[in-house]
Amino acid sequence: MTRFLCVDDQSSDATREILLKQSDVELFGSPVRYGEADRGRLWRQELFRLFGIGRWYLNVDCDEYFIYDGYEEKSLQTLISQLEALKIMHCPAPMIDLYPEGVISSAVFDGSSDVMPWQVASMFDANGYHLKQDNRSMSLTGGRASAFSMSMSSS
Repeated sequence: MTRFLCVDDQSSDATREILLKQSDVELFGSPVRYGEADRGRLWRQELFRLFGIGRWYLNVDCDEYFIYDGYEEKSLQTLISQLEALKIMHCPAPMIDLYPEGVISSAVFDGSSDVMPWQVASMFDANGYHLKQDNRSMSLTGGRASAFSMSMSSS
């Protein structure tokens, strides 16, 4: 069964009301802001402790996209099944910021059309990343102004 666990840290738009209407969403509120919660790490750890042990979960912000090889044709459930067949029980997914080639304010994306974010902002930092890994977690930090353009199809 697929469920979405969402943390609302005092949003001021209609996000809370929209999520409360969804039958597959469990909504949690927090008086602790994102920065105070160690960039959300405290929420993620608690939700994983309560709901994630022994099962798949995907952690994304509502303004992020989870992109994987073949995402246009392959469902997330298919990806998970393929990983499980390989005895892989988690899928690290680094967040990579995209920006336009030019003035940042020129990259307007509001999700109201079929245009994908990477079509509006196709540049990303090409190097300067550092991978830190231990037996419980992994993090990717860094990047620097040496940028590459990318090309991704959209469906």
